[in-house]
Amino acid sequence: MTAQNEPVDSPETVEQDQALEIVKPTVDLDAANAQAEQIIKRQVKWAAAAAIVPIPLLDLAALATVQVKMIKNIAQCYGADASESSLKPLVASLLGTLGAAGISGGLLGSSAKVVPVTGTILGSIGFAAFGSAATYALGRVFASHFASGGTLENFSASAASSRLKAEYQKARTE
Repeated sequence: MTAQNEPVDSPETVEQDQALEIVKPTVDLDAANAQAEQIIKRQVKWAAAAAIVPIPLLDLAALATVQVKMIKNIAQCYGADASESSLKPLVASLLGTLGAAGISGGLLGSSAKVVPVTGTILGSIGFAAFGSAATYALGRVFASHFASGGTLENFSASAASSRLKAEYQKARTE
């Protein structure tokens, strides 16, 4: 019998399949969870710092950069892959699920910086609150997803939206 005519489950085929199988390294969940929490805490501070960027909309870009970097680092804790090009639209769509109150708070804070001095100060405060809470919520949602063995490929923004809103509200009240 030639290689083309071998049955699908022959010993040679099984052995070849096992040799080609990619083994995902096991992750110490306790260590990964602790590391993810540290990343979230650190990036929440950077999100608040993004609010001091005095140019409207540039602060939004700075915040998005912080959030994308955070999710990429959280993914690495759990042995998952996350590319910046796939994270940017995902982050934007998730932030859109926070609703009018969350988004308007971020945009209002950013655009208030057009008014010299008081607008910059008040806008920075409002934007810092929004950015910190949104970053915390995104971090918690993705850490939970990756901890349960999820990947970016099987992440559902619509399924995560209620959890994101709950985490966002939790961060706003703390």
